[in-house]
Amino acid sequence: MKLHNLLVVLAACAIAPLAGADIIGWNCAPDGDGAIVLNSPPTWEEDLSGVYTLGMNETQYWWPAHMLGSFTTDTETDPVVWIRNEVLNDGTIPPLVWTDYHLNITMSHDFAITGAATLPDWIVQNITQPTLQGTEWVGSVDYLGGTPVNLGDWGQFDVQLTFVGSVTFTIEMIPTPEPTSLLLLALGGLLLRGGKR
Repeated sequence: MKLHNLLVVLAACAIAPLAGADIIGWNCAPDGDGAIVLNSPPTWEEDLSGVYTLGMNETQYWWPAHMLGSFTTDTETDPVVWIRNEVLNDGTIPPLVWTDYHLNITMSHDFAITGAATLPDWIVQNITQPTLQGTEWVGSVDYLGGTPVNLGDWGQFDVQLTFVGSVTFTIEMIPTPEPTSLLLLALGGLLLRGGKR
C-alpha cells in the first residue's frame, strides 16, 4: 500500500509541471484611437485540456491598430492562450485590399509564440520569437495572403501564446495593402500636397 501511495505522489509530481497556470482574470480592449473597434464583447473560454481562447470580433479602419489587455494567473507557471482575431476590413482610405497581415505582440514578461492560424488559403509565413526590447518582450507573426481581403471582407489572424505568470500585453495589427492601393494612396498624398501650394 505504501509503495502504491508513493507511486501516486511521484506521478502527480511528474505531471504537475506540465499543467499551466489558471487564468483568474483578463481584460482586452482597443487603445481608443479609433483604428480598430470591437463589434461585440470579447469571448473567453477554457477547453478540457486547460487551453484558453480569447475571441475578438473587430472592425479595422486604419493601421497600425492596437489591442491592449492583461492576463492574471494564479501561479507563475505558463498557461496556453489562443488569441483569435476575426477582423473586418473597413478601411477609411479606399481602396484598401489586404494582401498580408502582421501582428506585433508585446508583453511585460517573457513569452513564447507556440502557434498561429489564418484564413484557409493564407499561410503563416513567419513567426519571430520574442526578444527583450528595453523593458518589454516583443515577438511577431506574419500572415501571407492567398485571396486578398477586400473592403467589407473578413480576415482571421490567430496566435497562440504561453507566458510565465501575470502579464500585460499589446497586440499591434498591421495589414499590408495591395500595391495598387499603395500607389493610389501615394498619388492621393501628392495631389493633396500639390493643392496646398
